[in-house]
Amino acid sequence: MVRGLQQLTIAAALLEKLCVVCCFFYEQAQHPVISISVPQLKVLKWADVYDPRSMHLGKMEHLRSLCTFYLVYGPESFAQNHTCLMLMSRFKVVECLSLALAYIPGINNHQYLMEDMTMLPDTSFLHLILNAKGHSFGACSFHVLRLCPGIKRLMMDLSGHFFLEAQDECPQDCICGQPSNWKTDELMLNGLHEVEIQAFRGSEHELVFVKRLLTWATALKRMTVSFNRSVSESMSMELCQVFRNFCKPEIRMEFCVSEDG
Repeated sequence: MVRGLQQLTIAAALLEKLCVVCCFFYEQAQHPVISISVPQLKVLKWADVYDPRSMHLGKMEHLRSLCTFYLVYGPESFAQNHTCLMLMSRFKVVECLSLALAYIPGINNHQYLMEDMTMLPDTSFLHLILNAKGHSFGACSFHVLRLCPGIKRLMMDLSGHFFLEAQDECPQDCICGQPSNWKTDELMLNGLHEVEIQAFRGSEHELVFVKRLLTWATALKRMTVSFNRSVSESMSMELCQVFRNFCKPEIRMEFCVSEDG
């Protein structure tokens, strides 16, 4: 992260991994000029503004993993969301799509922005990093999964480590459960064989979503759950039993404790 860059040129024929994080975000009004030529790139993490008029990314035919972030609630026409959508539109297919979905404080005073996301790259491995700050993440996760019906593997990271804000109190009349169609609409994830959930705390929001997920993933073969370090041993045992009650007997279940909390 190098803030305030106005110009960046990268020509690296053998580079395989590139991370661009908050280098131009705070200077977006200056229209920084970027030229990146990395034909062998395999991993791209982009958490910054992106404007194809002045930021030129060469062909990345070997790209396997794309990581970026999107704001679930916020002001209309939020620049970073526009960046995220334009960046993802460059890639028709990626093996792994890593998408961080972020919640900002006071979501009741902002608009729901997921409906602006209408298309995602075809991917077999979806990695969702959910910084829900104590709110329900069912609606936004359902929206993304509906755009990725062909996934074979799903990883859901609930630790929110991509962003470091503390958890919020979710009020009883919070809008985080809206739109509520994710609780009743059907979603066919027939190719989804493996699910991994990291930093599971056992909140009501988490349990409700997992129960719905298991109705969508009709061909699930394996499920791995890592509990957050804040979960006591007795609670983890109770949650293990809850998962077993949710899951079909033929699903292989694995449980552990998150190392990073």
